[in-house]
Amino acid sequence: MTAPTATSMQDRTSSGAPELAPATRRRVPCTSCGVCQFCPSQLLIPMILSLYNDALLDSREDAAEEYRRACLDAELGADRCSGCGLCETVCPARIPVPDRLREAHAYLTGAA
Repeated sequence: MTAPTATSMQDRTSSGAPELAPATRRRVPCTSCGVCQFCPSQLLIPMILSLYNDALLDSREDAAEEYRRACLDAELGADRCSGCGLCETVCPARIPVPDRLREAHAYLTGAA
């Protein structure tokens, strides 16, 4: 059995939600290890990626509300990602973090 791979934003279901890997049922295989927490933009990367996964699996509305409250209201939304890639260089899961942050922000704010 091969490990699931990250898919592009074009991999969408008919509802507009990104396809989920069958083995993980998560869009982003983040373990919330926290090594990305040194983000120069001070983003709460593990929280944002977790909320994105939650929105895809459970309630988009609940996750979007939590994202608004915890991130957007504090001006720490994923839209503030500079794309520097420092998080991606240390991620043990090799997640393309800036790309997933852009997806998460668009999905959680209803832009996707």
